[in-house]
Amino acid sequence: MRNEIEKAMIAIESGEDTAHGRFIFTPEMQAFKGHFPGRPLLPGVMQIEMVRATAEKAFGKNYEISSIRKARFTGECLPGDEITVSVTLEAGGDGIRIRGLIKSRDETCADIRLLLKKKG
Repeated sequence: MRNEIEKAMIAIESGEDTAHGRFIFTPEMQAFKGHFPGRPLLPGVMQIEMVRATAEKAFGKNYEISSIRKARFTGECLPGDEITVSVTLEAGGDGIRIRGLIKSRDETCADIRLLLKKKG
């Protein structure tokens, strides 16, 4: 899964506590097979992992997900769409809290809040 996300990442921009990643997943990607037959959608687990990957690339750290604080999926990410992931660091003393907003076709597809921890 991580390899597919890395291959799909086409751009990354970062600031002090924000980051923006852009992704395009090809229709041939393994994650679309069977999700769903005749109507492929990017699985939620991939969207959650895109938020982690954007933070990891932008902030130069290796992270793993400690917990998913919120994951609300409100739109569709389709094969071939250019998907934007906007990540913001949030205050919190129990790890690295991030909020990720995922957009595709000018529509918000997901609002995801994660607690990350550094690998190692």
